[in-house]
Amino acid sequence: MDRRELRRRGPRPARAPRGGGEDVLPDSPDASPRAGPRHPETLQSATNLATARSALGDTETAIAEHIRVLGLYDEVLGADHPTALQCANDLAIDLLRSGRAEEALPLLANVLDRRTTVLGEEHPDSVQALNNLAVCHTDLGETQRAADLFGRAVASGRVRMGPHHPDIAVVLAGLKLLTRGREVWRGGAPRDGTGYLTRANHRY
Repeated sequence: MDRRELRRRGPRPARAPRGGGEDVLPDSPDASPRAGPRHPETLQSATNLATARSALGDTETAIAEHIRVLGLYDEVLGADHPTALQCANDLAIDLLRSGRAEEALPLLANVLDRRTTVLGEEHPDSVQALNNLAVCHTDLGETQRAADLFGRAVASGRVRMGPHHPDIAVVLAGLKLLTRGREVWRGGAPRDGTGYLTRANHRY
């Protein structure tokens, strides 16, 4: 076929990919053809799915998934990896919201210890850990310990993030809840500290 014939016929339509051509979404994070069930991207997808389930109120399923993924993170990346610590933080939040503060406490204490050791107490992730551990102690009725942690979170956070950062506002709200007493809240405000837990994951 010469060039004149090609110009007359015009461009050929693109062929659909073999196998039907449809975009097929995996039923679960483990279904990715490029990343196995232990690949960090697969684990991150599973963590995101667990967080979404929690947001929809399916907390028990979210807890089970976080526990599963956290075990894999510990094996694949190590317990001190930032993503593993964030998964432990999210698991602890769901435990707290399920009334299981005693189980959440050691997780949050470990997250705080590892983050402050590696990043320093003024890093946003460390401030997050201070806040969440303070909320846990509030829920357990350990008000003095909670107040100390809230105070550290405010002081450390202001150094790096400034006094008007949204994360500082969250910490101050939790401290206000603690100092006013849980039972004086009206108009639908939470009677425990779990409304002031934070999941935000800052970059290292």
